[in-house]
Amino acid sequence: MRQIDRIHKLLIDRGIPKRKIRGTIASVCGITYEAARQWEETKNDISLYHIYKLAEHFKSNWQWLAHGIGDMNQPQETKAMIDGLMPLLANNYHQMKTWDGSTPIDDDETEIDFYKNVEGSAGRGQIAEEGPTYSPYKLRFSKSTLRRMNVQPENANCITVHGNSMEPQLPDGSTVGINLGDNAVRDGKLYAINHDGLVRIKVLYNLPGGGLRLHSYNSEEHPDEKYSLDEIKEQNIQIIGRVFWSSVLYH
Repeated sequence: MRQIDRIHKLLIDRGIPKRKIRGTIASVCGITYEAARQWEETKNDISLYHIYKLAEHFKSNWQWLAHGIGDMNQPQETKAMIDGLMPLLANNYHQMKTWDGSTPIDDDETEIDFYKNVEGSAGRGQIAEEGPTYSPYKLRFSKSTLRRMNVQPENANCITVHGNSMEPQLPDGSTVGINLGDNAVRDGKLYAINHDGLVRIKVLYNLPGGGLRLHSYNSEEHPDEKYSLDEIKEQNIQIIGRVFWSSVLYH
């Protein structure tokens, strides 16, 4: 059983409905809904830091969650066990490093253009009349992370999200990474689109006849929008690329 499958088993055992598992993981671990989705889809192991948070919250065995060792319902919460976990957390999480534009790039790092002048609409947004232009801002990514997400560095851009239509997963001020090489719509995935000069971040669904449905996480305030193929052409709607990463600061 994979790590993410054990997490699902634990949450279901604790009475969490399947439809709420992803949001619960995000809430307990203090990550974005998109990050929780990526954990589920890639099925890669997560850090011991987040495993411990889940085990502590649901009173479970962190060793079972992390490695399948022991019994799910026998919490390892003694001081000795917690003290023994801390060095593992330190080794797994590493010490945070500061850097600026003059810091040398590691062999496994690459820099991605961050267009702070182009705002992705999660509400009204900002008109991007000429599209992304040269920006001196850069964000650093691990090459191995991009490979895992099937993103070529030259196809990756980052922009800022403004508005409340994608809350709570993408609050106002979030930053998203866009894979310009992935613009074929897959139902339920998050995309950046150019809507007649307005850059928008939406969940997309295909409709019969070549149409599109645009979905907002905050659907109570921002109902779904449906466009036929003719309306897509008339309103000049173009798929920029799929969102593969996000970073959130909660105010």
